[in-house]
Amino acid sequence: AIDSANSASAYSTGVKTGVNMMGVDLYEQPVRTILEEAETCGKSGGIMSSVPILHATPAAFVTHTNYRKNGHQLADGFRETEPTWAMGTCEGVYQPSAELKQSMINGSLASKYTFLHQDPEVMAENF
Repeated sequence: AIDSANSASAYSTGVKTGVNMMGVDLYEQPVRTILEEAETCGKSGGIMSSVPILHATPAAFVTHTNYRKNGHQLADGFRETEPTWAMGTCEGVYQPSAELKQSMINGSLASKYTFLHQDPEVMAENF
């Protein structure tokens, strides 16, 4: 069977994996993504998506997990990979987590990332 997690993982790593898995092989061992390979060579690497960055398809390029909904493992993988550029939209209930979001706004990740969000008071019809 195939889903967006393992299909994106195969695309980002060139390695077959199981359903709901990202950045790991069938034995759940981490495999390097094309983004990590680029960064190893001194290049920049990033992801841009119309969904949250830790959603299955974009996350397959920046994390390693045996289950697509393992939020802590996804967030830890993102921190370890440190993509040069990460842009996602459509904030979800769990992504980014409140802790990760706060860290990007004014915490330990604030020096690496600029966190943009829409003020709930400002709606499109007010522009």
